[in-house]
Amino acid sequence: MKHRLDGDTPVGMNHFGFHITDTAATSEALTAAGTPKPAERFTNRPFAEYRAMDPEGNWFDLSEHGFGGPRAQSGSAARG
Repeated sequence: MKHRLDGDTPVGMNHFGFHITDTAATSEALTAAGTPKPAERFTNRPFAEYRAMDPEGNWFDLSEHGFGGPRAQSGSAARG
């Protein structure tokens, strides 16, 4: 992601995330390791569904669907 310099924002890594296969299992593993429970992201950005924090206080995103956003479902359920 492009880093925008607004005010005194330090230059460096701005964002990172992980593409995971199971949000519930990943959340359970993170909390078992002593980190806060990942929080659902309430935003219109399609990049990730959850935000979490590592033991050093660094934020990161978690997504089952990946960077491109949720995929359209196929089959009769998608046709309504």
